[in-house]
Amino acid sequence: KQTAKEQLAVALKNIIRFASEHKSDEWVKVFKTSNKQLTDTHPTIAYYKDIVVKKQYSLESIQLLSAATTAYVFGGMGSWNDILYPTDKENKTNAELTADLYDKVNNAIIAAINE
Repeated sequence: KQTAKEQLAVALKNIIRFASEHKSDEWVKVFKTSNKQLTDTHPTIAYYKDIVVKKQYSLESIQLLSAATTAYVFGGMGSWNDILYPTDKENKTNAELTADLYDKVNNAIIAAINE
């Protein structure tokens, strides 16, 4: 779980930097909230609050699930994936960071639920 937590934190740090550089303030807020969940002593799951019975999981697992559900910004209209940037280089960087975040979010979920 610690590895999943560390990897998700790095992916979030990278995407926060990219979103900040592109003045995507609302997305920065989402990603920072997710990052905060990784160390929060009272993490909350924003969506699907009944996804986990908290008494059955450690704090670290709840932190991972909370962060992962917050950072799951993929798919649907108006999602993180819908943003296009002016240059191919920016779009390529975004695609790479998004793919990495997606991978790390899924790894966090798996690590958390396989306690």
